[in-house]
Amino acid sequence: MGDGEAEDGRVRVNLLPIVAASKAPAPTDPTDPTDPTDHAFDIATRLHGLAESPMRGAVLAEILTNLPLQEAANLVGSIIQRGRLGGPPFELALGGLEELLRTERLEYDLLSDMYRELKNSHLGEAAALLLPGHRHREILGEAPPRHQGGRELTLGERKSLARGAPRETLDRLLRDPEPQVIRLLLRNPRLVERDVVLVAARRPVQPEVVRELMANPKWLSRYAVKRSVVLNPTVPNELALRLLPFMTQIHLTEIANDPALPDLRQQAARRLLEASKLANRKG
Repeated sequence: MGDGEAEDGRVRVNLLPIVAASKAPAPTDPTDPTDPTDHAFDIATRLHGLAESPMRGAVLAEILTNLPLQEAANLVGSIIQRGRLGGPPFELALGGLEELLRTERLEYDLLSDMYRELKNSHLGEAAALLLPGHRHREILGEAPPRHQGGRELTLGERKSLARGAPRETLDRLLRDPEPQVIRLLLRNPRLVERDVVLVAARRPVQPEVVRELMANPKWLSRYAVKRSVVLNPTVPNELALRLLPFMTQIHLTEIANDPALPDLRQQAARRLLEASKLANRKG
């Protein structure tokens, strides 16, 4: 049995060095990634070194649970603010934050307390990540794919194909409106990022198809997939706004000025940009 591996096969991560580092005095210059006392950078670097998004989410959840409330809120704000700029180590740390929020790893009371802390600070826009979305009307999808002879494939046939479809069949299945088919298709080892981006970008798209995509940690961890969801005007704002805070400043600017997107999404992007500018000035 290797280091860090328990008898039940699950991976164990020693959190003590991470939590201890996070409790040290605040950095002298939080905007300087080379500052040896920048503990948000230290934690992000450690998260960056973990192999999988679920592991990063689990470790970050443990860190936040063990930190004093204000420090936990400041860490969340720092990960969001600096993760939006793109690049290591904060981009993957931001993905870890996304993972723990998606899987609801934190207690509601802690989320509520961090929300209040963030709302009262110059990182108030980061609080939007901690709020649940609102349901919006459903959007109809495309017709199911057909056999080459013209007969419509049954749901059972499409689900069977999705589990192990050859490459030449994938293009037809990528247009399937049935969320069950998409769920199975997302697990197909022949699928590549370009395919998933097409699913996220297709117009119109069913909200349940997008929810299946957002429930898949392998593909949602890809920035190009998140960006395609946010830039798709037929994705309900309920879903797109959950990913908006993970966009880089370049893409937030693109979203804020895209007349094809709903006004609510453009306005939210502008608020995030303004909050980042304010945070950088205060930093």
